[in-house]
Amino acid sequence: MNFSIRILQTNANSQFDLLKIYSKDMEESIKSQATLFANRVTELAAKYEGEDQAMVWDENRERYFQLHSTYPNLLRSSILSSALTELEMVIGKIRNELIENTDLNIVSLQNKQLKGAELQKAIQSILNAISVNPRLKLEFWRQLQFIIEVRNRVIHSGGQIHPVDYKDLYITIMAIEDMNDKHIGLSYYHEVELLENFPTFVLDVCNSVLNQTVEELFKYQDKKRAPE
Repeated sequence: MNFSIRILQTNANSQFDLLKIYSKDMEESIKSQATLFANRVTELAAKYEGEDQAMVWDENRERYFQLHSTYPNLLRSSILSSALTELEMVIGKIRNELIENTDLNIVSLQNKQLKGAELQKAIQSILNAISVNPRLKLEFWRQLQFIIEVRNRVIHSGGQIHPVDYKDLYITIMAIEDMNDKHIGLSYYHEVELLENFPTFVLDVCNSVLNQTVEELFKYQDKKRAPE
């Protein structure tokens, strides 16, 4: 069991690292294209004056917006979804490994004592079986809840987070916007804006949640093996 779970953990860690490298490479590629495009339009516009110059920018506004906003946001939201999907898969495999090869009492995900999204329920079912409260023991539990909520809004409402409909999430994001190392924000129209460092934040949270969950399992096992 130990070896199987370590392999699952190591593979997931590698995937998170790969996503982080991919994200940084794609950010650089998009920024490079955006700079080249802006320079070309600037050179073209310099050949005109007045309304003709403004027209050059108007004609290229959509592409400019794509490179400076749409593409980065699509990249960051895809990393968010990929990271959570990877975490969901590895936690699911670890849970199955425990059910099949240990005597731990892993409750069904339909158990009413489990709260939150399916991923959170899966983690709770594992840690509850070894008498560990994830809200108290997992340093990044709140951050995991946060990125799941952001992912849900990106998928189900096009990234719109209205203060009336999603008050708590809205307040959390507004508080983050005041931080020096902010990684997320909201537009004037309450649309979520994922900043360049958001993928790193997400991947670090997912990696930490996985590693802490596994370490709690091994601590429990070591304690059981220790002589009385």
